[in-house]
Amino acid sequence: MLQLPEAWTGVAPDGSCEQPAEVAEVSTAQQLGQAAGGAWNAVEGAAGDFVNTATDQSAELWAWLFGEDAGPDLGECAGPEVELETLFTSERLNAQQIAEARTLIAQLPEADQGAWYEQLQGKVPYHNQRNNESPNEGESGGTCNLTALAMCLEYLGVANPRPEMQFEDALDQLRIEQNLGPLASWNTWNLLAQHLGKRIEFRDAGKHDQAWFESTLKGWLQGDGVLCSIAGHVVRIQGMNEDGLVVDDPYGLSILRPRSNGKPYSWAPKGRNGYKEHGVDGTHETNLGEDMVWPWADVVKYNFPTFGVVK
Repeated sequence: MLQLPEAWTGVAPDGSCEQPAEVAEVSTAQQLGQAAGGAWNAVEGAAGDFVNTATDQSAELWAWLFGEDAGPDLGECAGPEVELETLFTSERLNAQQIAEARTLIAQLPEADQGAWYEQLQGKVPYHNQRNNESPNEGESGGTCNLTALAMCLEYLGVANPRPEMQFEDALDQLRIEQNLGPLASWNTWNLLAQHLGKRIEFRDAGKHDQAWFESTLKGWLQGDGVLCSIAGHVVRIQGMNEDGLVVDDPYGLSILRPRSNGKPYSWAPKGRNGYKEHGVDGTHETNLGEDMVWPWADVVKYNFPTFGVVK
């Protein structure tokens, strides 16, 4: 007669969540049939003594083995997927919650991690550069770079080092205090990231077809933050879908099409976030650039200067 331990409650006698080897080894049809067709043995107490139990428990065992509702409640040992699903019911997560999610994702099989990391990208709160207190943020912009970097750092689970102010304002103060260099410099942004325990790897971009984005850039999104330069402006790439690239633009609703003054991008009508105390374009909205989509038709024509992969 096949001997099996008591239906797994999720906690071993030693207090761990590790499933007994005897349970894991029940894999063949012969073993399953034997287990469900007759009496089975259970673990009695922490000593591990086996005693026979009633035949009617075989139905519960069968249901448990196949994941039916009759199985035991795993409670705290339910596994990272269940905890992630609970965590992801929130529309947005703070840096501490994101760090927790990343720890859970790292416990999954490697083949399953990428999809969860991509989904986590959409949980990062949007940051609006237009309300930054930094003196470097003027009516025409100025701190898109640090604002996008703040979002990328939060995606990595990095908390604002000075919670009394906005993350991007804290980054600008650190830049000045640590004499890390000029604001509009990729090297400066990398030094800021390193100051907080991360780094930026710079990748020349150029023009690419959709397949490149769905392979190379998609790979970056499966665990790393992605900064994107569009000639004088910096945004965070959040993800992609069938329509195009999903972007958090800290300034507003950008369009990857040239305008009359020669700049290779433009702004949607009334698409700029409100500027500090007063509105721009007749609006006071602060999140016009949140979760926006650059259509594939525009993306594949655009000559991207640089991508920054934040690790």
